[in-house]
This record gives sequence, C-alpha cells and structure tokens, in this order.
Amino acid sequence: MEHGRKKEQKEVDPKILEAKKEREQKRIEEYRQLLRDVRHKRAAQERDDAALALTRSILTINPEAYDVWNFRRVILIEQFGQLPPDEVQTRCKAELRLLDELLKVFPKSYWLWNHRQWVLQTLPHPEKEIARDLALVAAMLNLDARNFHGWDYRRYLIAFRDPAIPNGISTPKTEFDYTTKKIDQNFSNYSAWHYRSTVLNKAFASGGLEEQLEKDFELVRSAIYTEPADQSAWLYQRWLLGRQQSNVLSCLGGFLVGPPSLDGETGILVVFSAAVDVVAPPVVCLNTTALVGVSMRPVSPAHLQERTPAESTTTTTTSSQFWFLGFPNDATLVSGNSRTIHVRSLHEAFQAPSGLRLHRTVDLELDVEGDLSRFVVPFTGEYVDADHVMRAFRVSQGSEVVSDHESRTTHVNQWAPQPVSRDILLREIESLRELIEIEPDSKWPLLTLVYLLDRLGGDDLKEREEILDRLSHLDRKREIFYQDLKSRRRFDKIVSSILKG
Repeated sequence: MEHGRKKEQKEVDPKILEAKKEREQKRIEEYRQLLRDVRHKRAAQERDDAALALTRSILTINPEAYDVWNFRRVILIEQFGQLPPDEVQTRCKAELRLLDELLKVFPKSYWLWNHRQWVLQTLPHPEKEIARDLALVAAMLNLDARNFHGWDYRRYLIAFRDPAIPNGISTPKTEFDYTTKKIDQNFSNYSAWHYRSTVLNKAFASGGLEEQLEKDFELVRSAIYTEPADQSAWLYQRWLLGRQQSNVLSCLGGFLVGPPSLDGETGILVVFSAAVDVVAPPVVCLNTTALVGVSMRPVSPAHLQERTPAESTTTTTTSSQFWFLGFPNDATLVSGNSRTIHVRSLHEAFQAPSGLRLHRTVDLELDVEGDLSRFVVPFTGEYVDADHVMRAFRVSQGSEVVSDHESRTTHVNQWAPQPVSRDILLREIESLRELIEIEPDSKWPLLTLVYLLDRLGGDDLKEREEILDRLSHLDRKREIFYQDLKSRRRFDKIVSSILKG
C-alpha cells in the first residue's frame, strides 16, 4: 500500500532484467578474481604496494572481508618498520581518510571500526587525529543517534590514553552532559542511557551526586510518560533504583604467583576494585609465622591489543589496582604440604583515592595445598594480564565480571549494593500507579511495578500475581515468562517461611 492505495506491480522488460543480471555476474567474477589475486600474494608473502592496492579494491567492494583487513595490516606493519615516524604518521592519516570514505557507505561495518582503532593505536602522534575523530563521530551521532558503533568508538576515544594528552580529551562531566543532550533529542536512545550509567558516579565523584540522582529520576519520569512503551528509560530507571555505592572500594581478592612467571620469585597479587596507594606494608603470614622482608610494588595491566606500556615506576606512591607482595627468598611453599597465607590490615596498608574510602575488609586468606603451579597467574615483570586475572577471579571466587571493552580493560564489579530508601520506592510506585491509570495496557509500567513491590518487601503476593496474570493476557508471546516470575515468587515465599519457622 502507498498513500492508502494498493501499489501496482509494473512489468519490467525481460531484456532489461537480462542486462542487469549480466552486469551483476560480471562484477561477481571481477570480485572473485581480486580474491584469487590477493590470496596468491598472501601465500607468496608478497607484501608490496601492489598487494596493498589489491586489498583496497576488495575492501571498497566488501568491507566485511576480515581476512583481507588482516593481510592489509600485515603489509602496513612491514612497510612502517622501514619508514621514519613522520612518514608513518602521513601514511596512517591517509589510511584514516580511506576509512572516512568507506564509512560513508558502510557506517555499521564492524571491521571498518576495528581497523580504525588499529590505525589510531599505530599513529606516532595520535592526539590531533583523536580530536578529529571525536568531532567525526559526534557528527555521525547527529545523523544516527542510535548507531551503537559510533557510541562504542566514542567511548574508545575517551578512554584512549597517550602521553601527549595527559588529562584525556574529555572529562566524565563533559560526557555526562553529552548524554543529557542526546537523551533530550530523543528519549528512545538506549546507547545514551547506557553510557550515562557508566559516567554518572565519575562525573559527580567530588559532590552533587544525590542532587543529580533526583534530577535523573525526574528525567526518567518525563521519558516514560512521553513514551511508556519504549524500554530504554525503564531499564535506566531500574538501574537507578538498583544503583550501587560510589564511594566505597574494596579488596577483591588475591592470587598466588610464582615460578616460572617471575624468575623464581613468589608472592601474592592483590587485586582491588580501583586504583589505591600504599601507605604502609601489610602484615603477611605463612600459616602463623609473619614474613619479614616482604617487598611491594604496583603492577600495570597489559593487553595484547594495546601498545606496549612505558616502564612502570616501583615507588610506593604509584596508584594501581594490582599490587604485588613479593615473598623473601626463604619463604618457600613446599609442594604437597598444606599452607595458609594471611594478609592482614589491608585497610591500613592501602589508601583509597580522594572521594572514595576503602572498605574495612576481613583479612585476605589463601589456602595453598598441593602443586604450586595450579595457583599461578601469568605474570611478567611489571605487567600482568588483567583479563586472565579477572577470569581466574570469576572462577575461584564466583564474582561477577564486568567487561569494559571501550577502555580495553576488564574489572570486577566493584561496588557493594546500597539499598534504595523506602521513601524513593514509595514515590516511584505512586508515580507508576498514576501512569497505569493513564496507560492501563502498557506492559512496562506493570512489570516495573512488580519489581518495585518486590523491593518494598512483604509476604502478600496477591497484587503482584494479579499484575503478572494481567501481563500474561496482554503479552501472549511472553506468557510463559510472566508465569515463571509468578511461580518463582511463590517458591521464594515458601522457602522464606521455612527458614523463619
């Protein structure tokens, strides 16, 4: 249908269709020949300008050919190794201009954005190009505010660190204000709401957080009253109501590190939820014996896709999320024997940065039994594979791991839950009831009301079950999901009554 009228199918001349088919077949054959040529070059290890031109011809047609992107990077790396930095800078800028043209045609190609990040990391002097790329991605988000590739690349640029940009190219407050601008333009912008949740605590770390939270609750109410069927604002509201503490960090745990990771050196890698400074050496005991001569130094997380970090300082004033406590040479752990390592007074040994406080944790305790190698975390010199550490932490401690790909780090979810006040819950519940009167068949207000009534507590499930039954009728495609929520609440009530009785 078009403008209320049935669209009539027009007959196309068979000769025109045949000519179009022949042109398409010719283009397909030309593309296949390009692929054969580039594969021949790669097999023969011919990494010359002709091979580079071949990759460009293919990627201009099909930017999803990731193996061709890989070959192009291999060629560029080999050529860059023979050029002075100024020439490398010029070649990288030309590569970025090529990507500019391709992004106009293929703005949502994963491999284009991936290659752009690689070029930025390869630039000898990236500071000017970072500023240019930030303006470019801002323009792109003005055209398509929900292009998650653009949002992802913006977060990557903000997190980019280079000696020429000591304070970064933006502040958390600037980024928070940017999310406000994009949300005001369009409430239905999930990427903006999500980004807002990652910068809120940082933007108001020095004060004003509680006042801003009230403003955010009001912003959410405006969004859900404007478009109650859109899920973006509802998900952000749920995050606000389940928000976690922003002023407490803690020790996440420790890992035993030892041979062959550090030339025979044995010790503990202590992991915090954020960077801390050392104030005084903690007390480290092997079984009940305090170890004398324990060394301390900060460790930097290293990632394979990042440029090699500069040599880390080992002064006691350096902040780090990872600290290595080196055992004295005579503190050996004998394979087959049981040992317990205690690290005491962590809250006195380490100091949180301004605006945060270190949680008064219990003493860190590691039980070591049997072969030492089973407990070793890969560790080389001043750098540790943070991704490996956090995977090991998830396995050994059962903690939730949050991946922050835009900053190319992995960290454990660090904040202890903070209960939302009863007054806030009651206020939001009252607002939901008013909205449900206006939009009685909108599922998001109804479902959110169930979650908030759960948070409010109480053994009376009647209202929640009635709402879930109502949702089952309104949203047949998710009927089983709503009934599962209903049965789960009944089960929890039974278990709770048994535990109390």
